[in-house]
Amino acid sequence: KMLRKLLIMFVKIFHKNNLKEKYWIQLGKKLKIAIIGSRGYPYVYSGYETLVKELSERMVKKGHHVRIYCHRTLFKNRPKNIGGIELVYTPSFETKFLSQLTNSFFSFIHACFSNLDLVLVVNSANGPFGLLTKLFGKRTYVNVDGLEWKRPKWKGIGSIYFKVASKLATILFDEI
Repeated sequence: KMLRKLLIMFVKIFHKNNLKEKYWIQLGKKLKIAIIGSRGYPYVYSGYETLVKELSERMVKKGHHVRIYCHRTLFKNRPKNIGGIELVYTPSFETKFLSQLTNSFFSFIHACFSNLDLVLVVNSANGPFGLLTKLFGKRTYVNVDGLEWKRPKWKGIGSIYFKVASKLATILFDEI
């Protein structure tokens, strides 16, 4: 509870303006959208990648600009654009525990310095990076896959991290 109060206080200090006015998105406006947290595009490996593929292709057909952040090490060929979808390849440390986090960190840094209307995050493990998007005034949505900390593949510190990160996602991101 103390961490939550500190984070809310921190966000209020840096966002003196009314957040709802600042983040208002006009109906009919063509959006600039970044997607962070998957392996990339057109990499279809899991539910997140399938979501990213289907959603991004449909958003581009509706005239929106979509940028997907990809794990650089997973792609030998690195086109900058496929079917109207912008691809940005960010680095990561390729280990079971650090790959996604380091890739997301570099992706969030890039996105925060970009002209975007919103950021869609897949994977609640990215919850702590919501602090960056708050500081830079980026409207951020998160798609949560489930209760990751209860999955058998995440034990010990991994499970604890997922639980804390998921809680932070509910505090720091604008929409779930």
